[in-house]
Amino acid sequence: MDKRIKTLIKLLLILTLLITHYSLLITHSFAQTEIQDYLYNYEKYREIYTKFKTTRDKYLQYHSLSSKKEAEEATLPFLTQRVETLRTYFLALKYKLKTTPGVVGTKYKAELSSTLDKEAIWLNSHKKEIEALSSPTLDSLFEISDRLEDRDLELKTLSYTALAAILLGKERDLQAQSVAITDLLNDRIGKVKEATQAAVLKQWLEEVKDRNYLSQEKINTAEEELSTLEKERYIRLLLKDFSSIQENLESSKYFLDKALSYQKEIFKKLANYE
Repeated sequence: MDKRIKTLIKLLLILTLLITHYSLLITHSFAQTEIQDYLYNYEKYREIYTKFKTTRDKYLQYHSLSSKKEAEEATLPFLTQRVETLRTYFLALKYKLKTTPGVVGTKYKAELSSTLDKEAIWLNSHKKEIEALSSPTLDSLFEISDRLEDRDLELKTLSYTALAAILLGKERDLQAQSVAITDLLNDRIGKVKEATQAAVLKQWLEEVKDRNYLSQEKINTAEEELSTLEKERYIRLLLKDFSSIQENLESSKYFLDKALSYQKEIFKKLANYE
């Protein structure tokens, strides 16, 4: 039993990883109910986890009947809040998936949203099963906890797939905006009458186009990695794929930031020439 009560915190890792990565998505979204619900439940989970860990450690140290009873009483709300935190997390992901521009494929977005919905429904049902337990023993709590923990890979795969799709969507949108600005600059440069000035600006614009191209290459690589991530059957490979996607998208953003700085320089020159 000692080993089993230790493993009750196994899914703490997924929640820690999710809040870390989700911080990438919540900027300027605090007014949204789905986001607020998740953040509220995560903070509540952390509070309950602290109490659970204290009683768990006390039971493992003393093995007394009173410490066992306290462990049982602390484990039930811990399991309940763990499920609720995951449920609100999936709903928050669904909201971000729906509202983030650049997520490619209406069918893909709909299918992913549907899967997130199904998991949220399953988690709600699982929560009701936990809440229905009457004076549960540690063994009965272990048994019901296993139902969630057995789906660890499945839940993480869905989480990271949705996160990657959202991050990709944001970067695609930024890249499309950069290309649109580049096209606008190209038109304006074409109207510059002085040949030498126009030639310099065209050279500068080529630098912008190169950065846009390099950005698109990184996005393409991240898209290929997302296809691989969705099929992974080992958590370590899942995390490796997601980390690589993040790195490629960060590189894409670096190139877009460079493109933006060059575009600003060109706009300033155009203002002087026009």
